[in-house]
Amino acid sequence: MQVRRRISCLALLGVLLVGALLAGCGGGSDKDAKALLKRGFSESIPSANVSIDVSVSVQGVPQLSQPVRIKLGGPFKSNGRGKLPSLQWDLNFSGGGQTFTAGLVSTGTQAFVNYQGTYYKVDDRTMARLQQAVASGGTGGGRSLKSFGVDALSWIKDAKQQGDATVAGVATKHVSA
Repeated sequence: MQVRRRISCLALLGVLLVGALLAGCGGGSDKDAKALLKRGFSESIPSANVSIDVSVSVQGVPQLSQPVRIKLGGPFKSNGRGKLPSLQWDLNFSGGGQTFTAGLVSTGTQAFVNYQGTYYKVDDRTMARLQQAVASGGTGGGRSLKSFGVDALSWIKDAKQQGDATVAGVATKHVSA
């Protein structure tokens, strides 16, 4: 009888230990992950490395039998409220048998558009209008997606906190969805 009791206790301890180890491997609650995402969507971001990769399959259009893919990415840095940001974003498009590349470089005071590997300077008058629009609160000056009726947070389903990670030398919380 005592041997059975010991085996039962050891089995129970084993189950508890495995449960504790699994809980320590990330798996934070759904509420914690949603709260973290809500905080991330509500705070301003002074700098980031933006990466967006979208692939769309279109049914019923013979010219688009292969997926259309758009990739946008590169560094972004805020230059303060009411000022244009500094950024260097590249855009790659492929679809319908076509591919092209483009990009945008902004120093905050000057901008250059890249199309198929050739840079074109944005004229000073256009830059002055953009600067003025941003300074007066237009063209994204503090506006969020939500102000345009887009609630990106609602697109995220089954969010789970996966633990801590270091990304480019910065301590982060890993959330998957």
